[in-house]
Amino acid sequence: MLKIHPSIVIGTDQAGQIRFFNETAQKITGYTAEEVRGIDAIALLAPPDYQAAARAFMQACQRSNPAGMIKYPLVTKSGARRLVSWQCCAMDSETGCTGVLWLGVSVEEQ
Repeated sequence: MLKIHPSIVIGTDQAGQIRFFNETAQKITGYTAEEVRGIDAIALLAPPDYQAAARAFMQACQRSNPAGMIKYPLVTKSGARRLVSWQCCAMDSETGCTGVLWLGVSVEEQ
């Protein structure tokens, strides 16, 4: 279901490396899931001037579930910026947080 969800859905491990990249994320960013798997999501998709805030938000997501919402531009493969409203939640197991599930909605499409 997440694969075809109308929102951008990105699953990252604890270090922020992409493990899941749904079809909407692929369509909006121009990257394929194969291209981004294992790459740091924030380094790839957030503009440099927003990366510190995005990392702080990810860390907050890992500590508390959910951490709220943040808006920042997503950088596409072509270099274009699209304003996205992000929510995230920790993916937990019995041993603790295993990663973060990011849900994004392009503000430009609302």
